[in-house]
Amino acid sequence: MKTVLRLSMVWGVFLLVLPFREGSGSAEGLLVAQLVFLACFALCAPRLAFADRGMAVAAILFLAIAALAGARGGYPFGSLLAVVDLAVVLGTLVAVEASVRADPGSERGLLAVLALCGLWQAIVILGAWAAGGFASRGPGTLLNPDQAAAYLLLAFWAGAAWLGAGPSRPRAWAIAAWMGVFAIVAASILQASRGALLSLIAAGGVYLALRGRAMAPRVRTAVVASALAIVACGGTVIVHRFAVSHDPYRWDRLRL
Repeated sequence: MKTVLRLSMVWGVFLLVLPFREGSGSAEGLLVAQLVFLACFALCAPRLAFADRGMAVAAILFLAIAALAGARGGYPFGSLLAVVDLAVVLGTLVAVEASVRADPGSERGLLAVLALCGLWQAIVILGAWAAGGFASRGPGTLLNPDQAAAYLLLAFWAGAAWLGAGPSRPRAWAIAAWMGVFAIVAASILQASRGALLSLIAAGGVYLALRGRAMAPRVRTAVVASALAIVACGGTVIVHRFAVSHDPYRWDRLRL
C-alpha cells in the first residue's frame, strides 16, 4: 500500500506540473516538466524489469527512427526537441505500465491522481470564468484551449473509470465525487473545442458499447441522458464561440 501511494504521489506531481507555464510551452515550464519526469522515471527504475518487452522495444525503435529522420531534416535541433517530447510520453507509458504490473492495484491510485489533477485545473478554469462575470473562457494554466480540453477529458475518463469500477461508497460521498467529475467535463466544454467534443462523443459511444449491457436500466437511462445533455451543452458553446468570433474565416476553418 505504501508503494502504491508513493507511486501515485510521484506521478501526481508530474501531472500537476505538466500544465505549468502555458502547458510546458515556455522554456521554464518545459524544463520543470522534463526534470520531474526524469525524477519519476528514476524512482520507477526498479520496476522496469516488469515492463512489457514488446512495448519497450517498440518505443525505443520508434524514438530511434524519429531521431534519425530528424537528424537528416532541415532543422535537426527542432527535431531533437520533438524527439525529447516523444521520449517523455513513451517513457511515461512504459514506466507506468511496468509499475502497474509490479504492484497490482496501483492503477486505481494512478486513475485517482489523474482525476484530482484534472479537478484542480477545472477549479482554476471555472473559478476564473465565474470571477470574470461568466463572460470569457480561459484554458487555466494552459495556453491552448484545445490542449486544456484534452487534458480535462483524460481526467474525466480517469475519474469515471475510478468511480465506476470501485467498491460501493456512501451515497453522499458518491454524489460529491460525481459532481467533481462533472465539474471536470464542464470545464472542458467551456474550452469550446470541436476536437474535444468529437473525441468525447466517440469515447462515450465506445464506453456505452462496452459497459451499457452491464448497467441497470435506471443507471443506463441516466448515463444516456447525461451524455446527451453534455453533447448539447458542448455544441451550444461551440456555436456561440463561432457566432461571436470576429474571425472572418471562422466558418472556413470548420473544414480543418
